[in-house]
Amino acid sequence: MTTLGRQLLWSSFRIGVPPVAVLSIVSLLVASEQMDSGLQERLEAAARGTEIAINVEVDRIRARAAAVAKNPALYTTIAAGDHLAILGFAE
Repeated sequence: MTTLGRQLLWSSFRIGVPPVAVLSIVSLLVASEQMDSGLQERLEAAARGTEIAINVEVDRIRARAAAVAKNPALYTTIAAGDHLAILGFAE
């Protein structure tokens, strides 16, 4: 039990609050802190996963941009919006 928990427990004896109530509150506070830290870890893991996914997509966009830069006909086709020709280039 933490120092704060012990202090609350002794204070409960002095003012007549049942120790069970104090222990319940302390337990709830500890559980709340543990849940917060668990949620923090999950959020950090999700952020790392999102960052990885974004980096993968950025790499794909860079590769497409490099392909377009090397092929002026592809750039013209994309600018014209000719979807069939774009698919032909993709193949």
